Amino acid sequence: MDAAGVGGPGARGGPGGAPAPVTEAGPLPPGGAIYNTHERVRQVAKDCKDVRLGVGENGDWLIDLHQRFDYADALRCCKLIEEYEPYLVEDPTRDEQFRDDIPKLRKMTTVPLAAGEEWGQR
Repeated sequence: MDAAGVGGPGARGGPGGAPAPVTEAGPLPPGGAIYNTHERVRQVAKDCKDVRLGVGENGDWLIDLHQRFDYADALRCCKLIEEYEPYLVEDPTRDEQFRDDIPKLRKMTTVPLAAGEEWGQR
């Protein structure tokens, strides 16, 4: 396997004859098992637009980002969905950076931010 993670023993051809990405477990399935954060942020924004249309101008809705993003991607996502006015965005950044990132995010976006159940008293 080269540094880009493609080729090597057992690699199957991808689109146009290009080698399929390979991991230690073998080739990735078509469509890949790689979590592409840029693609996901764009999809979240599209989904939020659909939700706003579905609940109407006065409907309340929220979104839980499940700690999937780092600060930069969380900020990009929050900025993209500001116009759809979510009631709140839960867990926008990863757990290990949450305490540092939330205060910075609050200064950079107008969407209300919230911590998830991991931060409550049980």
